[in-house]
Amino acid sequence: MVRLFRLLFVVSCFACFFSNCVSTNYTVVENDRGILGTVENLDCCDDFKQATMWLDPYKEVVILVHGCKSSTGHFSTLKDVFESRGQQAICFSYNYRDSIEDCSAQLLTAINSIIDLVNPPLITVVGHSQGGLVARRALISNRLDSLALQDTITTIRLVTISTPFNGIAASSHCGMPILHVLSSGITVLICQAVAGSTWSEINPSSDFIIDPGKMSDKVFQHLKINTDEKGTCRNFDSNGRCIEDDYVFGLNEQYTNAVDADKRVVNIELAAGHAQVVGKPGQPPFELIHQLEKSKVLREQTFLSSLDDAALLAQLYRYY
Repeated sequence: MVRLFRLLFVVSCFACFFSNCVSTNYTVVENDRGILGTVENLDCCDDFKQATMWLDPYKEVVILVHGCKSSTGHFSTLKDVFESRGQQAICFSYNYRDSIEDCSAQLLTAINSIIDLVNPPLITVVGHSQGGLVARRALISNRLDSLALQDTITTIRLVTISTPFNGIAASSHCGMPILHVLSSGITVLICQAVAGSTWSEINPSSDFIIDPGKMSDKVFQHLKINTDEKGTCRNFDSNGRCIEDDYVFGLNEQYTNAVDADKRVVNIELAAGHAQVVGKPGQPPFELIHQLEKSKVLREQTFLSSLDDAALLAQLYRYY
């Protein structure tokens, strides 16, 4: 029964009941030079509550990409963590139920827009879970749609967290043509109904997983944070008993030679739950913050003392 619930949760995360990755969300970019222009699908990690974002052209831009059943607002606190270290972070908005290929094209277009308007020295793209699949796909050099990163001085760093690069084991049946034949196409309809446009992308035998593409030469590093989620808990009852585990993907779903063979990939393993790793109310993501500091993605805290920094994290990740 537990495995069935896990299957339903994982597949629902990638479910798609709508077609295309169409969005009408725009944000105005400005700085001390005035209004620079507008960007689509990027916001201040607040689900487009603010109409404008301020970007310093001399600073790195961190773009956070959320996972399934989420939105840009989910990363508002992590954005605050970056800003507490003197860094600027924004978020990419996409419909997690849509084709990963299409959403990655949107992300690439958004990255190129930032390069056009601001031309920062460095862009770091941080993707969690499904967001990692979107992020890496946006940065490959052999895209089928022929889109590519702008030729610019801006360099790119990719960080992925808890991402199923080896495909989702629970969707394996969707990648078995013999089942589709024997069922006269019924399994295709089922896979389409449950996983929508992503059903042909997320199963372990899909072309999307087997041939993930070569990362663009403009990407100088892929920091790949894999989570050992066994024995983790997402929610407890009032007596401290686990009522919902935080196991979504196994390590075997996160490691794959098709991605890991790239010399720019740095694999890191954390013992953390799937949601816990990026933080939740009452649980600051200490392990992730430490690793991002160690990898120099997140600057060390120089504005606050260690005690004040700990108090700030407790405040940012307070229960509400």
